[in-house]
Amino acid sequence: MVILITKSHNGLIIHSVKFPAIVLKRYLAIFLLITMSFGIDLKKKEKQYVSENDSIYFKLDPIDVTSFRKSYLNPISETLISDNMVETFNVSSSLNTVLRNVPGLFALSDFNNAQDSRISIRGFGTRSNFGIRGIKILVDGIPESTPDGQGQIDNISANYFDQICILRSSTSILFGNASGGAISFSSKTPKNYNYTKYSFIVNSLNDIALMYFINRSNRYLDWNIQADIENQKGYRDHSASQSIIFNSQLKYRWKYFENFILSFNHLYSPYALDPGGLTSTQNVDNPKMARMENQLYDAGESVIQSKLSLRTEKYFDNKILLKTDLWFLHRTFDNKLPFKGGGQVDLVRNYYGINSKAIYHINFRKTLYKVMFGIEMNNLFDSRKRYDNLTGMRGNMVYNSDEKFLMGASYLQCQATLDNHQLYFGARIDYNQIKLKDNFFESDSLDNKSVYKNLTPLFGYRYQFNEKLASFVNYTTHFETPTLYEIGNSSELNPQNSVVGEIGFISESDRSEYSEIVLFKSKTTSEIIPFEMENEPGRSYFKNAGSTTRAGLELSLRKNITQKSNLQFIHTFTNYRFVNFNSNGNVLNGNYFPAIPRYFGKLNFLNELNRNTEFDLEIYYAGKVFLDDNNTSSTSNYMLASLNVKRKLILFDRHATIFFYIENIFNTPYSSNIRMNAWGGRFFEPGPTRRYSIGIKF
Repeated sequence: MVILITKSHNGLIIHSVKFPAIVLKRYLAIFLLITMSFGIDLKKKEKQYVSENDSIYFKLDPIDVTSFRKSYLNPISETLISDNMVETFNVSSSLNTVLRNVPGLFALSDFNNAQDSRISIRGFGTRSNFGIRGIKILVDGIPESTPDGQGQIDNISANYFDQICILRSSTSILFGNASGGAISFSSKTPKNYNYTKYSFIVNSLNDIALMYFINRSNRYLDWNIQADIENQKGYRDHSASQSIIFNSQLKYRWKYFENFILSFNHLYSPYALDPGGLTSTQNVDNPKMARMENQLYDAGESVIQSKLSLRTEKYFDNKILLKTDLWFLHRTFDNKLPFKGGGQVDLVRNYYGINSKAIYHINFRKTLYKVMFGIEMNNLFDSRKRYDNLTGMRGNMVYNSDEKFLMGASYLQCQATLDNHQLYFGARIDYNQIKLKDNFFESDSLDNKSVYKNLTPLFGYRYQFNEKLASFVNYTTHFETPTLYEIGNSSELNPQNSVVGEIGFISESDRSEYSEIVLFKSKTTSEIIPFEMENEPGRSYFKNAGSTTRAGLELSLRKNITQKSNLQFIHTFTNYRFVNFNSNGNVLNGNYFPAIPRYFGKLNFLNELNRNTEFDLEIYYAGKVFLDDNNTSSTSNYMLASLNVKRKLILFDRHATIFFYIENIFNTPYSSNIRMNAWGGRFFEPGPTRRYSIGIKF
C-alpha cells in the first residue's frame, strides 16, 4: 500500500490509497453481479461488428463527421481512426496515444490530469493553459465543447468508441465559434445481440485501469453500459489522480423513428493533483519533483459531470431526413491554484442545446444534389466563485459572478455531384452573446455584455481521378470569441478571425493502404495570446496580437509491406509566425508560435508474427519547441521509441488478449507538457522515463 500525505483539508488523498484494494473490488463485484443477473454465456464468442451505415449513402450529410464511411468524402482534410486503430493504439490512460496518429495535431499533457489533454490542430488551441480551446469536441455529433470554445476530454473513455473522425481545417461552417478543427467520437451504438468485454491494465508507475462493458438486447430495446475506472499514482510528486467514467446508451426500435437513442455519460473525479511547472535547472536536476508552491497550496482539481442526450432520425416521404439532437450537461468543478489571492475556484455549470437539420437529395439529369438546412441553439450558464487559497484551506470569497453564453445559428450546405466532380458550398450565420454579472460588489461597473455576429462561407471542390486517387481544394473562414474564463480575466479581449485555405491529394485502396499530402495556409487577426502575472502564477491572462500566419505541410502513409506487416507514417511541417505583434514594447514580428514544434510525426511498424501474436514498434519525434513569445527559451528535439506486443489465447474458456507495452525504451528526457509564457521560467513538465504496462482484455 502506498500512502500519499498532503495538506489537503478534505482528505481526498488518503481516500485514494484505498481505491485499488477496496473500490476496485467493489465495482468489479457489482458488474459481475449485473452480468450474472442477465444470464450471459461468458463462453459465447462475440459477433464481428458490421457497420450499419456503410451501405446507406443518403444518411451521410453533405459534410459528415458522425457516420461510418468506407472512403474519405469531405471537401476538407480529415483523418478517420477506425475501431481497429483505436484498439491498436489505446495502450495508456491518455487519449493522446490514439490522437497522435493525426497529422497536424499536436498533443500535450499525457500525465497531468489536472490540466487534461491539451490539443492543438494547425496551431489552433495552443493558447489553452488547461483543457482544449478553439477545437470542437463532439460525441456522436453532439457537442462536448461549450459554445464559448472550452472543451475537455476527461469524461471520454477510448474503450467506448468505434471510430474517431478528426477534421483538420476550420469547421466554423459546421459548428460555428471556436472551431479551428473538430474531433468527433462515434460511440459503440447498442447492437441487437448480447456480448461482454472487460479489461485490466497495470503499469510500473502503479497506475491501475479497469474497464467493463456489456451489451443487451430484447424485442424493442438495445442497450449497453460501460464503466472505466482509473487510479493513477503519477510519475512526479503530487501528480496522483482518480476517476470513474460511466457510459450508457439505450436504442429504442420505434416504428416512427429510424433512430431513437438516449445516451448518458457521467464523470466522477474526486481529485487530480497538479505538480506544476519546473524551471530548466529543476527539470534537469530532479524531474520527478513537484513545484514547492503547488504542494504548499495543494494544487489540483475535482470534477463531477453528468450529460444526458437524445438523438433522433426521421424520414419524410423517403426524401427528407430530419436529424434532431437534444442535450443537457451539469458540471461541478473545484480547483486550487498555487497562490493565495483568489486561488480556489468553485464552478457550477449548466449547459443545454438543440441542433436540428433536414437533409434533402434530388437527381436532376446526371447531377445529384444534396441540400442540408439546420438550426442550432446553445445556452451555457456558469456560476463562478473564487476564494483565497490558505495553503490548501478555503479562505474568504473574493469573486462571485454569473456568466452566460448564448449561441444561435442557422446554416445551409449544398453538394452537387456530376461524374467525378463534387462541388460544395455553404454558409452559416452565428449570433453569440456573452453576459457577465458581478454579484460580489454592489456596483454594476464590472458587469459585461458583448454581442458577436458572424457569417462563415465555405467553397470546396473535389475531383476523383480514378477509384484510388482524388484531390480537393477549399476556402473558408474561422472565428473565435473569448471564452467566459478568458473574458472574465481580460475584459478587453476581441475575437480572433481567420481566413483559411488548403489543397490536398488522397490515394486510398482500402483501410490498410492510404496516402495523403495536404498544403494549408491561414491568416489570423487579433490572435488571443495567454500570459501570466508574477503574483498569480498558474492563472492565465490574455491579450490580442495584431496578426499571425499559419502555413504547413502534412503527410500520411499506410502501406502493406508484406501480407503480415504494415507501415504507418505521418509527418507535419509547420511555419506558424507572428506577423504583427508588439508585446510590452517588444516587436515580435517574425517570431514563431510557442508550444508548437517546427516538425513532428511518428512511424509505426506493425507485424503479425503468427496467427496469435503481433507487435507494434513506434517511433514518435518532435522538433524544438519555443516556450515563450520572445522565442528566448526552447526545448530540445526528442525521439521516443515504444513497443507493444500482443498475444491472443484462450483463458478461462474465453477469448482473451494479453499485451505488454514498453514506453520510452531509451529513457529519452522530454517534456510531456509545456507551460506557455509561464512566469519565472517554469515552462517544463517532464515526461516519464522508461515504463512498462501489462494488460489483459476479454
